[in-house]
Formats: sequence, structure tokens, C-alpha cells
Amino acid sequence: MAEPKAWSVLGIIGGLYGILSGVVIAIGGVGAANTINNAYMLMILAPDLWTEILTLISLISPTLAAFSLGPVAPILGLQGAAALSIIGYVVIIHGILILIGAYGAWTGAKWGAILMAIIGFIGFLIFNLGGLLAFIAGVVLWYEMK
Repeated sequence: MAEPKAWSVLGIIGGLYGILSGVVIAIGGVGAANTINNAYMLMILAPDLWTEILTLISLISPTLAAFSLGPVAPILGLQGAAALSIIGYVVIIHGILILIGAYGAWTGAKWGAILMAIIGFIGFLIFNLGGLLAFIAGVVLWYEMK
């Protein structure tokens, strides 16, 4: 098979992908929280405009207009946005661990390949392509390294 450093590069690419996708997910959670806060402020500052928006929503989607939790909705929405940000942070940590494993495999340590395989598999379970790349590289390196 190929040289172990080439497979380590695949793990490095997977780790960088994990970090960047985690940053995007975390930013999405913060953006969702800001959107919910803005909508909640609109409800307080301009109740007439809020009523018009709800009327438009009911015309577009009656099901969406029927689903209302009243004043509890912004709190639940902010919790969902916070959960999205936390998932982003977890994906960033997975990417960092994959990079650590790739560095270990680059230097010839078998623990790096094992770390890439384990963390890559976990990352793949949360639908991260970087985790799949690290998993493949970790399994190949674990088999190739003596």
C-alpha cells in the first residue's frame, strides 16, 4: 500500500474538515439564536407588524401557524439554538482529536492511527465526512504500521 505519511495527510484533511464544519455549525446556532431574539423583540416592539407576519405565515402554511407554544416558544428556540452551538463545539473537538491522531501517525506512532480510527468512527456516526476520512486513514494505518 501507500506510504503511511500519505494516509496521515488524509487524516489531516479529515481533521481540518471536522474543525471547519464544527465552526460553521456553531455559527449557525448563534445565528439561529439571534434570529429568534430578533423575532421576539419584534413581537414586543411592533405588535402590529408581528400580527401581520403571523397572518402571512398562516396564509403560506396553516400547519405552521397552528403550531404555537405562545410565550414559551422563544425559550425553546433558544435552547435548540444553544444545542446546535454545542454540537458545533463537539465537532470542533473531534476535529482537533483527529489532527492529534494524524500527527501521531505522521511521526510513526501506532496510537495515532488508533485515535484517528476511533474518533473518526464517532465523527462518522454524527454524519461528518471528515470523520469518515479519518476512520479510513486510521484503519489503513493501524493495519500498515508494525
